[in-house]
Amino acid sequence: MKWDATRMAPNRPLRTTHLAWIVLAIGLLTPAMTVAQSSSMPEGIVARGTAVVAVEPSALRLRMSIQAQGKDAKSAVRSLAAHKERVRKELGEMNADTDSIQFTSTQLSSGGSDNSEQRQYMQMMQMMQRQMGQAAPDMDSVPTVYTATTSLKVDWPLPTKDADALSLLPQGLRDQISQRDFKGEKNKPEIDEESLEKMKEMQAMMDENYGYSIDGSNSGEPNILFVGKISDEQRREAMKSAIEKAKKSAALSAEALDVKLGKLKTLWPTENGSSSGASSYSAYMASEMYWSDDGEDDGEAGEDVTANAIDGLRFQVSVFAVYDFE
Repeated sequence: MKWDATRMAPNRPLRTTHLAWIVLAIGLLTPAMTVAQSSSMPEGIVARGTAVVAVEPSALRLRMSIQAQGKDAKSAVRSLAAHKERVRKELGEMNADTDSIQFTSTQLSSGGSDNSEQRQYMQMMQMMQRQMGQAAPDMDSVPTVYTATTSLKVDWPLPTKDADALSLLPQGLRDQISQRDFKGEKNKPEIDEESLEKMKEMQAMMDENYGYSIDGSNSGEPNILFVGKISDEQRREAMKSAIEKAKKSAALSAEALDVKLGKLKTLWPTENGSSSGASSYSAYMASEMYWSDDGEDDGEAGEDVTANAIDGLRFQVSVFAVYDFE
């Protein structure tokens, strides 16, 4: 059986690449798929199958940025190193899994009169204030502050399986993080009082105008997630279920088209174990997968499944399949 899909209407040819995208889009946005044919993409019946596995929580994970400031780059990095050691020690006191503690490489930024981007911004603010008849601080007198930052990742084993008790853990952890100043907001540069006052004055002006920070610090909040593990067996069973559902969908399409379903020709699987839960398979994503030819491998899927709440721990497998037909 042949279906000429290269024309939308008499004497109105359609480019095959556009046709392929349209076929993918129509197919992926409907549960029962259609027949696809072009000179570039596989001919056949396109179908999708999805399987979702509920995962038991096993740990609580913290991800956050920590920082320290200094009057120069060297003092900022040294201050951060000392802060990291304090955080590591206190994590042990908080019964964290010390083997899970990870810090990323240190990143260094500067703020103040030496930062060209911030300097331009401050000049603009000064000009506006002077035009309004307001006094503006001398930008050149504001000291440069260096901020060293790193990202922390650490897990806690769950002390109970009681759902109500587990729901209290994230807020309790946030309170402790704040009390212990894990972020490092107290790690300020050692500068004289006059320079500190000038910084505060300039920062007040920045806060009033869009909340711009002159010291290069960040305001990221800690991200606390429940973590579960997906086993190889669970992954295999989910993949098998998704493929079976795709085949069933293709069989229904073949029956509706009055054709015989043939062998599987092409299969694209995707896995999702993030806190966003089950994700939909958009036509755009599938078309990007098909037309991509960079040959890069994303690597093996991780075994961790994360979610903001324990009932959100879901592992999803989706497959996009193309079957032959007669």
